[in-house]
Amino acid sequence: MTVYRDMNAKLYAQDILVESSTQTAPLGARWDFNDGRSFVYCRNGAVALAAGSLLQAAVPQINHLNRTVVGVHPVGATTITISVVGTAIAAGEYNEGFLHVNAGAGRGYTYKVLQHPAAAVGTTCAIEIYDAIMVALDVATSRCSLTKHPCGDVITYPAVAATSIPIGVTPRVVTPSFFFWAQVRGVCTVLASGILVIGNDVIPATAVPGAVAPAPATDIVGAVGRVFRVNADTEHALINLAIPGY
Repeated sequence: MTVYRDMNAKLYAQDILVESSTQTAPLGARWDFNDGRSFVYCRNGAVALAAGSLLQAAVPQINHLNRTVVGVHPVGATTITISVVGTAIAAGEYNEGFLHVNAGAGRGYTYKVLQHPAAAVGTTCAIEIYDAIMVALDVATSRCSLTKHPCGDVITYPAVAATSIPIGVTPRVVTPSFFFWAQVRGVCTVLASGILVIGNDVIPATAVPGAVAPAPATDIVGAVGRVFRVNADTEHALINLAIPGY
């Protein structure tokens, strides 16, 4: 029997080269292959993605950071209500994402978001969380921040200063808002910018969106992989991916 795919005997309904308009696995679900490749389950943002493109997580919404809490939030509660200022919150925008308490009572705790309704500017939003509150929050001091799951609403890595963390590489073209598997480790085809050298590290390119470029010889901070097979500038090369965090 030919077995090259799943080293952990997981069964996913959606194959690695298939996109889907409906979600078939949790965001961030990982699929490890016995050939050294690994993939994570993602949702695309509002713009189509090209094959072989480096991705980053969604840009955080600044108006959804450092929000005040509204009402009483005792230990054991599973809803955290926050004020909405500057930018409305869409229904389910932060589902599977995270709410962390960044200041005041309860600071230092992270809660995974289960669900929430839409909320207009000037109102409040009740964020339902999976785990119960560990330390009571209070209106006077507690401040909370909302962040999408790293694999939710991903975008092509911009050719400017990073606006979030690298997530993976597209193994195929991806339709806006569709779900897909992004590769995070192992041999992978990636758009190249500049002259790559076998065995050298690569970092996100600053000249071409979604590409990788040679890492500076004296500084490999932010490296996302190592060159395995060289192709020309603007072509797609083979990179042994090692996305930080995976």
